[in-house]
Amino acid sequence: MQTAWWWLPSLVTLCISLPKINQGDWRVDTGRYAAIGYESWNRIFNGDLSGFYALTEAHGPAGDPRLPYFNKPPLPLLVHGLTLQSAGRSMWATRAPMVAVLLGVILLTTLTARALGTRGLALTAGLIAATTLPLVREARSISLDLWQLLFIQAAILLVVLAARPRDAKPPRPRLALAAGAVLGLGLLCKPLVALMAAPLLAVWLVIIGRKPLVGWLLAGVALGVLAPLAWYAAAYAHWGPVFLDEHFGRQVVDRAQGKLDNLAEGSASPLFYILELLQSYWPWMITAILAALALFRGRFREPGPRAGVWLAVAFGLTWLALCSAFADKRPRYILPCFTVWAVASAMWIHHAAPPWVATIRRYSVRLAAVVAIGIAGLLSALPLTIHGPASERWERVIEFAQRAGATPIYSAGLGLSDRSRFMLRTGRWAGPLTDSGDRIAEPVPGAFILYDTRAGWSPGPGEAVLVSHREYTITQFQGPAWQPVRTPRRAGPSD
Repeated sequence: MQTAWWWLPSLVTLCISLPKINQGDWRVDTGRYAAIGYESWNRIFNGDLSGFYALTEAHGPAGDPRLPYFNKPPLPLLVHGLTLQSAGRSMWATRAPMVAVLLGVILLTTLTARALGTRGLALTAGLIAATTLPLVREARSISLDLWQLLFIQAAILLVVLAARPRDAKPPRPRLALAAGAVLGLGLLCKPLVALMAAPLLAVWLVIIGRKPLVGWLLAGVALGVLAPLAWYAAAYAHWGPVFLDEHFGRQVVDRAQGKLDNLAEGSASPLFYILELLQSYWPWMITAILAALALFRGRFREPGPRAGVWLAVAFGLTWLALCSAFADKRPRYILPCFTVWAVASAMWIHHAAPPWVATIRRYSVRLAAVVAIGIAGLLSALPLTIHGPASERWERVIEFAQRAGATPIYSAGLGLSDRSRFMLRTGRWAGPLTDSGDRIAEPVPGAFILYDTRAGWSPGPGEAVLVSHREYTITQFQGPAWQPVRTPRRAGPSD
């Protein structure tokens, strides 16, 4: 089939990503990003256009105080928020944009391989990317790193199309210019990180003899940063210097230096990513390594495959090394490595592997659609739990809130993740009375107060306890003054 090279990897991706898509609950970052995006569109639909650039989260029943959110740029959050506004607050509506983003990444990887080789090679690269577990599992949650990869991979494709390494035709500078501009959209997903791709692609262009395109690429980057700069200027004008202090000072500089208290376990080790790859990147780690070895042994004689493997070395390995030098390490930070390594693996299978590997590939491709559809059907039909539900204690909180009617509900000690989950489940925020250990508001008499006692806040005089289940306590405030009891902060089970 002449078109299987692009639709078959997409089919496999859908078969892996769609089963049980509506399972589970909004946890950690997924809840935060979904709720903040949803809140942005609430403001926009009510005539507050600052919702496009001044992100906020929880607010009280009367609308104040509205807590700012400085951590991330707005593009993915606005897309997910609009989907939730249009399709309703559900897990499938939360994850559907991520499945679309993953499909885009797989297709762009396939097209990159096609620009470097044959349709068969592109099909192999697409199937490898679609079956790379560390990559496809990111679609289970709202992943800003996967969103960022969409634009990085688009830039990689445009640079490859500009360079034309397969033949002797003249390069196309305008595509290199467009590649740099596309990287600017990556800056609207996470601060600064997408800029790392530009010098790595420039090095690759020099290696394959397309040095004149480097200037065009960097000029494109200069154009691409205009859109992020416009957002930063608007956010700064709205919030003032505190925005930059948090967005860059804490979220970039402090994270890079390892000063945050939520670093991943094992981040101190320079072998963090090597150990992660040894655990999860099978079997494609073997083929990627063999591709690099074949490159240095001179096994790739055609310019297209040779350029493709050089891309995996110059871009992929350098990205891995840079991430390893970063104090805060997360498996998702190395997502851009997997797409270029998928292309390199396909190059090895088609141009340097022993004949028995080609035989396995032919049978695998013939069976891919049937096997993928069969697995998807089986996963959908069986009573499996792929995404775990919320805990019983959290469900009791939600049940109470849903029976509360129009009575105002406040929160004390709840973190952003729990505040966000509460809003997505109930349709309203539990107005924050505390933030970062400080009191920021006062409840009205008769209101309910939801405490997370792990954060050091507990009910005081003038409150009647209605529900108490482990760390969560719900009271009714009877007045006249809110006098919560301060207790030591403590760790507790995660929901």
